Amino acid sequence: NVNAQFFTFIFNQLQFSLEQSQLIDQALYLNNKTTDYSIARDGGILDVIGTDIVYWRGAGVGSSEKDTMVADVCAAKNIPCQTLSQGAVLQFGEVTMTVLWPTEDATKYLVPAADINDKSMVFRLDFQEHSSLFPADLYVAGEGMLLDATDAALLDVDFLKVPHHGHATSSSAKFLAAVSPELSVAMARVPITQNLRLAYQVAGSTLLYDLVNGYIHVTAAADGTMEYTTTRNHDPMR
Repeated sequence: NVNAQFFTFIFNQLQFSLEQSQLIDQALYLNNKTTDYSIARDGGILDVIGTDIVYWRGAGVGSSEKDTMVADVCAAKNIPCQTLSQGAVLQFGEVTMTVLWPTEDATKYLVPAADINDKSMVFRLDFQEHSSLFPADLYVAGEGMLLDATDAALLDVDFLKVPHHGHATSSSAKFLAAVSPELSVAMARVPITQNLRLAYQVAGSTLLYDLVNGYIHVTAAADGTMEYTTTRNHDPMR
């Protein structure tokens, strides 16, 4: 089942792709007998996961007019490479992926290193009644730009991948109010601060993160309901 395989990777294998490989901001991988898909920030993920096509945000850091790193890696491996920007929509069976950020102009040129996280690819996933938001490494400034540029209805989701690993650089009160997730999961590199945990509590969201909860497996049903299991039975708000 294509949709089952798709969501198995999103919620069951995303932690491996983001944390253990430490190669990309976010990745989607669908594998059945005929089709493989990836969404990646750079070409390094291709050394870990085989794929037939690569989609990425386009914006990179450097001094030349346009970053060709991903395109060069894909060309060397004979893999098609396509840039996605705000408004792009991809369909995987009954799963719809909508790219909300960055804007098309931001994908065309290199940007200062200080701003690169605010050019992270942000996308929404919809599967019947379930919705998820993956904002990668957006900082508070990027969250503000995303809010200004996006229809509020597209930001209101059931599941949130916590931006920037749960760092205090992100997850502003305004952003959390707009997203209003029922469940939020962080692949945390550092302990999440008490203030940030309280911010998610105020937003009405259950917050889980791997440093505390271990491996987190989320299952999303077609009716919008979610269930999760963790390898550590720990109250995420303590």
